[in-house]
Amino acid sequence: MFDLAFTPDGTRLVSAGGMPDSTVIVWDTESYEIQHTLKGHGGDVHQLALSPDGKFIVSGGTDRSIRMWDLLQGKYLRGLTGFRDVVYGLAYSPSGELVAAGCGSDGSILFWEAKSGKKLHSLYDRGVELRYVIFSPAGTYLASSNTKHQVVIWGLEPDKAGP
Repeated sequence: MFDLAFTPDGTRLVSAGGMPDSTVIVWDTESYEIQHTLKGHGGDVHQLALSPDGKFIVSGGTDRSIRMWDLLQGKYLRGLTGFRDVVYGLAYSPSGELVAAGCGSDGSILFWEAKSGKKLHSLYDRGVELRYVIFSPAGTYLASSNTKHQVVIWGLEPDKAGP
């Protein structure tokens, strides 16, 4: 497995890929049974991010795609586009209004409006390969890590995805 996430209420566990697995699996934590197997990625799924309300999940990986899913129904909703590399980092903003992705060797961090999938803004950490992104609890900062063992903290307007 490359990533795991519990829903906020603890009733589901979501697992991401693994080699050579391109699926996202939603597990019931009471019965330990699979509720949904989400298929559609064309490569390893490296990262998951759950919406704060636990209703939606985004997944990304080596196929250079980000897919948004309805977690409760196990249905594909939409793809998020605009990047050129492997997706290593994904995060929902604390309000659930934004999704951020760190996209590998091009050093880009992209932001989308979660509800519509509309691309909003990009940030760049040139010359590094990004690995992880996370919003601060108030959504006013985004931290990213890279393969140079650095953490960069970006100042944001709350849920505007702008520096």
